[in-house]
Amino acid sequence: MAMTMDQKAKPADSSTYRGDKALRRVSSEVLFKESSRMIIEHQGANYTLQITRNGKLILTK
Repeated sequence: MAMTMDQKAKPADSSTYRGDKALRRVSSEVLFKESSRMIIEHQGANYTLQITRNGKLILTK
Protein backbone atom coordinates (compact mmCIF):
# COMPACT_ATOMS: atom_id res chain seq x y z
CA MET A 1 0.00 0.00 0.00
CA ALA A 2 1.48 3.34 -1.05
CA MET A 3 1.78 6.14 1.48
CA THR A 4 0.09 9.43 0.77
CA MET A 5 2.02 12.68 0.71
CA ASP A 6 0.54 13.63 4.12
CA GLN A 7 1.81 10.41 5.67
CA LYS A 8 5.33 10.93 4.30
CA ALA A 9 5.60 14.60 5.22
CA LYS A 10 6.73 14.69 8.84
CA PRO A 11 8.31 17.77 10.38
CA ALA A 12 11.99 17.37 11.14
CA ASP A 13 11.59 19.20 14.43
CA SER A 14 8.29 19.19 16.29
CA SER A 15 6.89 18.85 19.78
CA THR A 16 4.83 16.08 21.28
CA TYR A 17 2.89 16.70 24.47
CA ARG A 18 2.91 14.16 27.27
CA GLY A 19 0.89 15.37 30.18
CA ASP A 20 1.77 19.02 30.71
CA LYS A 21 5.31 18.78 29.29
CA ALA A 22 6.31 19.20 25.65
CA LEU A 23 8.80 16.65 24.34
CA ARG A 24 10.96 17.88 21.48
CA ARG A 25 11.08 15.58 18.44
CA VAL A 26 14.05 15.84 16.06
CA SER A 27 14.67 13.56 13.09
CA SER A 28 17.95 11.62 13.24
CA GLU A 29 18.48 12.70 9.61
CA VAL A 30 18.58 16.31 10.80
CA LEU A 31 20.97 15.51 13.64
CA PHE A 32 23.42 13.38 11.69
CA LYS A 33 23.12 15.00 8.23
CA GLU A 34 25.78 13.14 6.19
CA SER A 35 27.56 11.53 9.14
CA SER A 36 26.91 8.42 11.20
CA ARG A 37 28.54 9.69 14.42
CA MET A 38 28.31 12.79 16.55
CA ILE A 39 29.66 14.05 19.86
CA ILE A 40 27.21 15.29 22.49
CA GLU A 41 28.60 17.35 25.34
CA HIS A 42 26.61 16.92 28.55
CA GLN A 43 27.63 18.40 31.91
CA GLY A 44 31.28 18.60 30.85
CA ALA A 45 31.47 15.01 29.55
CA ASN A 46 31.59 13.95 25.90
CA TYR A 47 29.28 11.21 24.63
CA THR A 48 29.36 9.59 21.18
CA LEU A 49 26.05 8.93 19.46
CA GLN A 50 26.35 6.69 16.42
CA ILE A 51 24.18 4.85 13.94
CA THR A 52 25.11 1.16 13.57
CA ARG A 53 25.18 -0.77 10.29
CA ASN A 54 21.78 -2.18 11.30
CA GLY A 55 20.33 1.32 11.73
CA LYS A 56 20.27 1.29 15.55
CA LEU A 57 21.48 4.13 17.76
CA ILE A 58 24.24 3.63 20.33
CA LEU A 59 25.22 6.24 22.95
CA THR A 60 28.59 5.71 24.67
CA LYS A 61 30.64 7.78 27.08
